[in-house]
Amino acid sequence: MALLTGMGGMGLFGIARSNETMKSIYEDRMTPIAQLGEIKALLLRNRLAIAVALVTPTPEVIAASAQTVEANMQEIGKVYDAYLATVLTKEEEKLARAFTESRRRLLEEGLKPALAALKAGNASEAQRLVVEKIRPLYAPVGSGIESLIALQLEVAKRDFAASEARYASIHAASIVALVGGIFFAGLFGWVLVRSIGRQLGAEPGEAASVAQSVAAGDLSTPIILKPGDTTSLMAQLKSMQASLAQVVAVVRQGSEGVATASAEIAQGNHDLSARTEQQASALEETAASMEELSDTVSRNADSAALANQLATQAARVARQGGDVVA
Repeated sequence: MALLTGMGGMGLFGIARSNETMKSIYEDRMTPIAQLGEIKALLLRNRLAIAVALVTPTPEVIAASAQTVEANMQEIGKVYDAYLATVLTKEEEKLARAFTESRRRLLEEGLKPALAALKAGNASEAQRLVVEKIRPLYAPVGSGIESLIALQLEVAKRDFAASEARYASIHAASIVALVGGIFFAGLFGWVLVRSIGRQLGAEPGEAASVAQSVAAGDLSTPIILKPGDTTSLMAQLKSMQASLAQVVAVVRQGSEGVATASAEIAQGNHDLSARTEQQASALEETAASMEELSDTVSRNADSAALANQLATQAARVARQGGDVVA
C-alpha cells in the first residue's frame, strides 16, 4: 500500500511539475517571444514609414507616416510594459534594462527629432537624422530584441531539458518502484504461501482431501506430518482423527457389550418363559390334582355324613332296643 501510494504521489508530482513547466514555457517564454516579435515588427514599420516620408516628402505622406510612427511608438510602449510584467530571469532583466536604454535613446535622439523635422518640412535634416542617429541607434535596439528573443528560446530549451530530465528521473524511479513492487509482491506472496503452508502443514489440496475424508467418516486415511509439526491444521486433523478413532472404538466396544447383554437378556427371557411355562403346567397339574382331591374329599364327606346318619340311626335303634329290654 505504501509503495502504491508513493508511486501515485510521485506520478502526481511529475504531472504537476510538467504542467508548471508547460505553463511557464507558454506564459513566460512563448508570450514574451510574441511580444518581442511584435515590438521588432513595429520598430521596422517605423523605419519604413520614415523612409517612405523621405522618399515621398508630400504633406499627406509625411502626416500619414508621422501618425503611423506615433501610433507604433504608443503600441510599442504598451506591449513592452506587458512584457516587463512577465517573469524575467536575472540575465533577462539585465538585457531588458539595456534594451530599455537603447530604445529610449532611439526615441529621444532619433525618431522624435526625425518626425519633428519631417513635420517642419526639413527633409534634409530628417535624412541626416536617419543616417547619423536612427541607423546607429537602431543597431543596439535590434540586437537587444534579438538577444531577448534568443534568451526566451534558450530558457524555454532549458526548461524543456529540465522537464525531460525530470521525466527521465520519474520514469526511472517508476520502473524501479514497479520492479521493487513486483519483487516485494512476489516475496510477500512467497512468505504468505509459506506461512499458510506452515499453518496447514501440507498443500491446501491435500489438507482439503484429508478433511473431506474425515468428514465422510473415513478414519483410515494416513496423515503424514512434517518433523516437529504439532500445531498445523494437519496435526490437528491427525489428532482429531485419532480421537475420533478412539471414540469410535469405545462406542463399538460399548455397542458390542450392549449386544452381548441384549443376547443374554433375550436368553434369560427365553429361559424364564420356559420355566414359566413349566410352572404353569405344574400349576395346571396341581390344580387338576387339587380338583381330584376335592372330589375325593367331597365323596369322603358324603360317606362320612352317611356313616354318621347310619350311626345315629343305629344308636337310636340301640336305644330303642334298650328301652324294650328294660
